Amino acid sequence: MKNLINKRIRIEEAKRREWYSIRSLLGNDWAFFYFMIGGREAGKSYAAIEFFVHQYKKYKRPFYWLRLTEDSKMKLLRNN
Repeated sequence: MKNLINKRIRIEEAKRREWYSIRSLLGNDWAFFYFMIGGREAGKSYAAIEFFVHQYKKYKRPFYWLRLTEDSKMKLLRNN
């Protein structure tokens, strides 16, 4: 019973979070594509970046970072 109460508390806390998390999205191993839909500044891009950088640092899994314009690429390179 206590585990059920703790699970419900964690679910309610997750619903109240300000920023987006992709953990639940990546738990679906049957999907070919993932779509993240949400409001502006909800943390979608940050969550994806954080996940892929963590995977690279921990498991050395490479990833590609695509930018649409030359200006955005130069901004990314200036920011390391």
